[in-house]
Amino acid sequence: MTSSIDKPKPPSPLADVLQDALRRLLGESQRRLTRAKDDGRVMLRVRQVQRDRDALWIRMGKTAYHLMDDGEIRHVSLDKVREKIDELDGELRHLRASLRDPADPSFDDASSSSAEAVGPTDDTAHRP
Repeated sequence: MTSSIDKPKPPSPLADVLQDALRRLLGESQRRLTRAKDDGRVMLRVRQVQRDRDALWIRMGKTAYHLMDDGEIRHVSLDKVREKIDELDGELRHLRASLRDPADPSFDDASSSSAEAVGPTDDTAHRP
């Protein structure tokens, strides 16, 4: 007598269909993962390029500010922006001064003007 263990059964049509479906699913999953990986790399590069571009815009703005200070360029719209920057710098100095501790020995309101009490301005922050 021969046992059923000795003879492999032929695959059923259902097993063939399932095997084919799993192969297609695996292939599609691999393609989508590859696409997601590639898209992720592109998006990372997009963010890096945007950051670099933004840094250059800032650098150009600071350069224009100092060229205006030196009298090398003039433009009405730049004058307005420069005035606003100067106003914000003044507000920053005022806010920083309000954070000073009067108990601190380096704080001497009577012997120095408010601009001096604040310390040096951030004018160097405008230099490229």
